[in-house]
Amino acid sequence: MKVFLNQVDLSPELESIFEKKKFTLVDAPESADILIYDEDIEPLLEKCHGTLRACAIIPVHKFISNGGIDGPEIKSQSLLGAIEFADESVGSVALMIGELMEQFQSSEHFSDISRFMKANAVELVQNALIYKRQSASEGKISLEVYETPKFYNVQVTDSFGALSQDKILEKLVRAWRDKTYELKESGAGLGLFMTMMASDSMIFRLKNTERTQVCCIINKYKRLKHYKNKSPALYISKE
Repeated sequence: MKVFLNQVDLSPELESIFEKKKFTLVDAPESADILIYDEDIEPLLEKCHGTLRACAIIPVHKFISNGGIDGPEIKSQSLLGAIEFADESVGSVALMIGELMEQFQSSEHFSDISRFMKANAVELVQNALIYKRQSASEGKISLEVYETPKFYNVQVTDSFGALSQDKILEKLVRAWRDKTYELKESGAGLGLFMTMMASDSMIFRLKNTERTQVCCIINKYKRLKHYKNKSPALYISKE
């Protein structure tokens, strides 16, 4: 796989991973399968002018600690709650998700974490509903909230698979550059970008015309300022 480094020195730790995984460096983000940045993602996005092909955008500290592009381990998790949606209004979606998120109060993390989880869930469900209406699909949309000792996972799954890797990357870069919501029926512009920035890791699992699953991982930070100082990672896998 090809890797682009943005404001990141090729350290011995990186060289060791590159040799083990047989990764190679490239000079342009558009040519890379993996984009690695330092602590601030914006200088990386500033360099993205053409069509991206990356399956991962990762801060260097996560890349090194993971030993590559493996995302967070989300198999050993407990289901805290779930909702199914069909064609609810914006207000109904927000109300239903708000009631679910009210239960997530704990001394393990800062008190406002449920607010960020709700915002992510509402955005993902609304995007899925927009795609459903556009494609006239009959499938339902499910929201599931999971917990591990280290993080929460807000997971939204649809059964029509309208998102593609190219579309995700294009919308994320466009939203960051324009800083405006995309006024189209398909939606998922600035909101998708803000959802990524509100997560520690955002994981897309895509099966064209059949399924889109999005997982937003938020770590259990003790303090709000630590949450705000995080560096997000994006992972995209195709079945």
